[in-house]
Amino acid sequence: MTPKIKISIITTVYNAEKYIERCVKSVINQTLQEIEMILINDGSTDYSQQIIDRLALIDDRLVVINKENGGESSALNAGLEAASGEYIQQLDGDDWIEPTACEETYMYANQHNLDIVVCDYYRDNDNGKVRYVRDLNCGKNIYSGEEYLKCFLEKKSASLAWPKLVKAKLCKSIKRPLNKFMSADFITVFKWALKAEKVGKIDKAFVHWINNPESVTRKSPSRLMYQTFEIYDEMEDVLKREGKYAAYRNNIAVMRQYSFIAFFTQKPFYTDDKYQRGLDYMLLYLKRHEIPDKLDSSRYFLVKLLKKYPYKPVFYVLNLIFYWSPF
Repeated sequence: MTPKIKISIITTVYNAEKYIERCVKSVINQTLQEIEMILINDGSTDYSQQIIDRLALIDDRLVVINKENGGESSALNAGLEAASGEYIQQLDGDDWIEPTACEETYMYANQHNLDIVVCDYYRDNDNGKVRYVRDLNCGKNIYSGEEYLKCFLEKKSASLAWPKLVKAKLCKSIKRPLNKFMSADFITVFKWALKAEKVGKIDKAFVHWINNPESVTRKSPSRLMYQTFEIYDEMEDVLKREGKYAAYRNNIAVMRQYSFIAFFTQKPFYTDDKYQRGLDYMLLYLKRHEIPDKLDSSRYFLVKLLKKYPYKPVFYVLNLIFYWSPF
């Protein structure tokens, strides 16, 4: 009899020949045996496909899906369709996990009947140093869905999908948006939080997040900031449909402002259409809306000044000062 799959690990693979073998081996060497790893080759043009095909020959728990390039969200959605596990975890093709990750998170989820298990994670930097990053710092280990949503909207829990083990029924009910590369995790975790009934936190890190210098979002995040700005509109619409907008209205407003503040310090691409789309969005929003009274940021005055003078030349000057300044 085929053993029941307890965890499906979904990994998108796109030109990851440098990292993918380490990623796959970290999964097949898990202490929990009742797992599957679904590898979606999203149109790689390097040797990634050959590597995962070779590895699949030595472990029948590896499922390889080859598809035309459609982006990470398209690949993850394809993986969700194929997953048969009780729980699901996403794992980027350039990352890797500790040997006891699946066993410890599954046992914890099963013991407490959790919809989501949130874990800490490691940040493996370019200089070889490994930094431990804590997530969900709200002072307890078991949360109701409402409590977790509140922590998420207060920026006390990361909007990253991959440090979380999620019940398959919940995970499969929410498809990732195809046109929001930079904010797909953000809106997906938000919707998980809205639907979850019980969430648990393990004070331990399992996933090693590799600080890949070739990452698109690392090279030029400001080009895609418009996606983050626009995602708040969708979050507001969802909260209104759920009858929860009034309770979280100020949280969303504060999160918007933090995104705007971050935009000031990103590398400028003044002639890029996507960059200008984000800038136009921010200026129009600041012109039409009030700024929350209290923002815990030393750069609060930036959005306050742009609220008073919502013009591109003003932004360009401020951006020049705060991006290029050594201070």
